[in-house]
Parts: sequence; structure tokens; C-alpha cells
Amino acid sequence: LQRRLFIRSRVRWAIHGLIFYPFVLRFLWGVSALIGSAQGVESHWVRSMLDKNQPLTGFFFDLTGIMLIMGVALAFWRGARRRADRIPGVPGQDRVALALVAAIAVVGFVLEGMRIAMTGSPVGSAYAFLGYVISRIFEAGPSTITGVYGYVWYLHAVLTGGSIVYIPFSRLLHVIVAPWVLASR
Repeated sequence: LQRRLFIRSRVRWAIHGLIFYPFVLRFLWGVSALIGSAQGVESHWVRSMLDKNQPLTGFFFDLTGIMLIMGVALAFWRGARRRADRIPGVPGQDRVALALVAAIAVVGFVLEGMRIAMTGSPVGSAYAFLGYVISRIFEAGPSTITGVYGYVWYLHAVLTGGSIVYIPFSRLLHVIVAPWVLASR
């Protein structure tokens, strides 16, 4: 639960948590759904975890996406505020990594809105509250969106792949190194 960071600075802990926990929660959600579906479990909970229009699933993914965007925005704000009193020799904030994470989340919400508009706002899609609001923008011309949707999806995929490729060259390397160090202790 990142107790050491909490002890050092509660503000940094909260900002880091808004970025870190959405990834962890979505990972656990996906792994649970994958294990359930791979085991051939034909229960309601597995189907609902895989259904983007299921109320709990839509709400969960929108909530974690908003948490992520809030965390990145607060990290940008904190980094800009602390720029003047930074210690010499200590690396600055990795704005490229933050921008990539924010872009992935924003494009993801646009994709969700496009999907909801293209499918005619299926029952339960309103629980994906931000995606549903964005879908109202695209509601006027769902036939036009179908031609653009694939390109936006590829943009989302390229941003995701780019951020993964950027990890070894960024301050995000701690995502890989920290668990490895903790496990080796």
C-alpha cells in the first residue's frame, strides 16, 4: 500500500495512488475475468466482467480512468509548482511519461464514447458516465464514426505501445525495478 511513500509525503502518496491503483485494479479485474473465462466458468460474474455495457463494469472502468487522469493532472501541477525549488542534480519530472499516460486515458474515453454512440447507447452504457456523456457528442453521426473509429483505436494502441517502449528510458522504470527489488529481498 506504499506505506513508505505515505510516511514521507501524504500528498505525493495520494497523487501516486491516483495513478498507480487504477492500473492495479484494472489488472486484477482483467486477470480475474481471464481466469474465469479460461476455466470455462459460465457464470454471470465472468460475463459481466467482460461486458463493457454491464453497469458495474462500465462504472468501474470510468471511475478508474478518471482517477488516472486526476492523478496525472495533479502530478503535472505539483511538478510545475516545485520546479523552482528542485534540488540540483536530482532528475526532474518525466513529463513525457505523464503525457503518454494521460493521452492513453483521454483517447480511451473518446473510444468508449464512440463505441457507445455506434452501438446505439445499449442498456447499461449510461453507468459508464463519462463515456456516455462523450457518446452524446458523437450521437449525431454514428455512420461517420465507423470510418474513424479504427484510426482512433490504432492511435490508442500506438500510444499504449509507445509508453511501454518508453519505460526503460524513463523514470517509469521503477514500475519494473521496484517489484523486482522487493521480491529479491
